[in-house]
Amino acid sequence: YVLGEVTTPGRFPCAGHETVLDAIIAAGGLTDRSSFREIVLVRPTGNGPGEVYRIDYLGITQLGLTETNYQIKSGDRVIIPTRNFWDGIFGFDR
Repeated sequence: YVLGEVTTPGRFPCAGHETVLDAIIAAGGLTDRSSFREIVLVRPTGNGPGEVYRIDYLGITQLGLTETNYQIKSGDRVIIPTRNFWDGIFGFDR
């Protein structure tokens, strides 16, 4: 699943080798209201709340860093929140 500030949020098929970036692209990419700094991958862990991994979107897309471009597993959720007021004012997000 890719949820939040993407063009087409929803459930997408997973063939087995997709990464976080692949999932975001499958959802049509980020919107102009997306928070680049707060993207997370939530991976279910049985009955608990799941593991949460922060995603360095700018590192992945602009610097080619792969450490946080995790491979997607069945049941994962990539969550892209809305940019907050201070990000827009001070340019933290862009």
